[in-house]
Amino acid sequence: VKFSFSKYVWFDGKFVLGTKATVPVTTHAIHYGTSVFEGIRGYWDAKNLFIFRLKEHTKRFRNSGKFYHISSNFSDKKIENAIINLCRKNKLRKSCYIRPFYFVGQYGINLHVTKKAPTHIAIITFPFGDLFNKNGISATISKWRKFSDISTPTQAKMGGNYLNSILATQDAKQRGFNEAIL
Repeated sequence: VKFSFSKYVWFDGKFVLGTKATVPVTTHAIHYGTSVFEGIRGYWDAKNLFIFRLKEHTKRFRNSGKFYHISSNFSDKKIENAIINLCRKNKLRKSCYIRPFYFVGQYGINLHVTKKAPTHIAIITFPFGDLFNKNGISATISKWRKFSDISTPTQAKMGGNYLNSILATQDAKQRGFNEAIL
């Protein structure tokens, strides 16, 4: 599935062109997966965009970071307003996907991440209709298993927690299926 990202992103409290929102290669999250994200759908009804359960998503977004002792410098209300205003700024007139995420910035190779670690936040949006064909999909049981709750907090939407899903999807696609079931 190809995506066409919207023109603007919200990055560290400002609306900027998506092409200008960059991070150094020494960013901790690139090396260790220390990022927290949420996936939010917006539904267009020919007149308005309705963002599905924005407050609940924002709360889960905040709680995911608590598992790893990382936090955003922005309040939930500020993040919610940024999401709404970003959708407006990008003039989204169809159903969309909204991805807020925050991540640990330059923090060396230190694995002892604390609330003192520098964090950055970004929100991206893009038009997004149905993920799958309405005629159905093919799926296979993956040889990969979901992480155990005693190895990593699976209820947290943390970047590093999705590596096994990537492996499972790659395996499913190589074997001719659309999706993997973990």
